[in-house]
Amino acid sequence: MATLLVRQDCADLVLLHLLCLRSFTAAILDAIEAGQLKHNFLIGGCDAAEPSRRYYNEMVKGLPQDTMVLTLNCGKYRFYDQDLGQLPNGLPRLLDMGQVRNCRT
Repeated sequence: MATLLVRQDCADLVLLHLLCLRSFTAAILDAIEAGQLKHNFLIGGCDAAEPSRRYYNEMVKGLPQDTMVLTLNCGKYRFYDQDLGQLPNGLPRLLDMGQVRNCRT
């Protein structure tokens, strides 16, 4: 199972996922300043239901350990079974920001 960052106080928010991300800003900035986080990838689209469509799955598999993946899509279900692990400061490499409809913020 992939490492997910879930905050109970953010679970009921609709279209306000940016507020959840803001609560982790200090940890993200610390990781950047320490050289532990070099790139952020936002995956915001669908990979569709056909088994042959595995673009996001393959992309996430190939990312270096000093990267973080933010998701805004249903394509994330293609790689939820992968354990992306954590950055050295304990922050998970996968941050789920909800579905595509949640990206209005």
